[in-house]
Amino acid sequence: MASRDPEVDKAGTGVAEGTAPPPETAVEPAVKPRSGQKVFKKTSPNGRITVYVGQRDFLDTGDVVEAVEGVVLVDPVYLNKDGDQKKVFCQLEGAFRYGKEELEVIGINFEKVLFNNIVQVYPPAKDAVHSNLQRRLIRKLGENAHPFRFNIPPGLSPSLILQGMPGEPDRQCGIDYQLRSYIARQGSDKPEKKRVVSLTIKKLTHAPAGSMPNRPTLDVKKEYILSSNPIHVEANLDRAVYYHGEPININVSITNSSSRQIRRIKLSARQFTEICWSVSAQYKRAVAELEVADGFPLHPGSSLQRSFTLTPLFSKCKEKRGLAVDGHLRDEDTLLASSTIFPASNSQLTEFKEKHGVLVRYMAKITLVVALGTDLKLNLPFLLTHPKPPPPPEPVAKPSESEPEALPPSYDALDPKPKPPVENLIQFDDGPDDGDLVFEEFIRFRVSGDTDA
Repeated sequence: MASRDPEVDKAGTGVAEGTAPPPETAVEPAVKPRSGQKVFKKTSPNGRITVYVGQRDFLDTGDVVEAVEGVVLVDPVYLNKDGDQKKVFCQLEGAFRYGKEELEVIGINFEKVLFNNIVQVYPPAKDAVHSNLQRRLIRKLGENAHPFRFNIPPGLSPSLILQGMPGEPDRQCGIDYQLRSYIARQGSDKPEKKRVVSLTIKKLTHAPAGSMPNRPTLDVKKEYILSSNPIHVEANLDRAVYYHGEPININVSITNSSSRQIRRIKLSARQFTEICWSVSAQYKRAVAELEVADGFPLHPGSSLQRSFTLTPLFSKCKEKRGLAVDGHLRDEDTLLASSTIFPASNSQLTEFKEKHGVLVRYMAKITLVVALGTDLKLNLPFLLTHPKPPPPPEPVAKPSESEPEALPPSYDALDPKPKPPVENLIQFDDGPDDGDLVFEEFIRFRVSGDTDA
């Protein structure tokens, strides 16, 4: 009979005799992520006011812009301290800025205000109208939360920043919208920084599918010297409107009836930006490029039908100066600037430029590199825009009154006399009506060390 290892106990667990078994490792239950409508908040440096908003991006569909609304949680004791009643205001300002802020004193800095509105939040107005989100926030935060609402006129420029050289500040040229809440005696007073909450919001553009009804198509023939027949090219896009991040399919059909040889084909998606205020400037940047030599050269008398795919992405061209992007450069969610939706009539174009300020277009460029001849080039316009966001989640429904009421935990079948309810000493943040509100700090810049919003 084989002898057992003295270092192994009778149960065969591998623990030496006389040695205490290792403590069992407690396995923490996985934390289920909270779901529901997200609410962003930001507090002033002195901690006296906090702004709550339901979103950071606001969509302009051409006819209407989503309302900028939320609530401000105030500290009434601080505002009425020493009998000096202070007021709380909210301001929404949209402006085009060109040049560095430190150069303003010598006149190089330029700023044009597109939209500016100031409303008093505290003391509150008696006839204030509350939205569904504001009612839920007030019920959640208490009577010291007061609503505000701004309606941006449709047609104003969206948030847009022109990218500078590496290391340059990203606010030298562009359009941004600032939401501020501050403590002051009058709305026109300049408040102290410790009494201000400043949030940079984004005004985005959504182009419906019918904004450009016809699918971009070109049919081009080009003749060359000493060649009796031309090169015939037909090109089209699979559609006219694309959402950010979607691939663009370009269909090309080439019939080479000339005496020239087509060496290769180059394709690119290009962004054209025009500044109409302060300084007249135009920028042209490639946001996606592709060069194809497979299947080439295309000899005289040959033909080719092929589809190519381009995907315009900011990540592929983030180092290019003069590139127009959607908002701040250091955001994780930064995208290329959306296309400008131009008016249908050219007679309104001059007025439109003066109102809009910065115009953005996109083209798909096709270039056939021809031997012993000039290249054949085609440009197909398309729109790059944002999709329509999904509706917010519905509030958590209350239990139906028809359902049988559960027995209280203090109920005793042997002693059916009602007992006083046991006080709940552990009260969680979410009540039955507002359990789907998820609060998150309002932070735009997510790069390490940058928390300005």
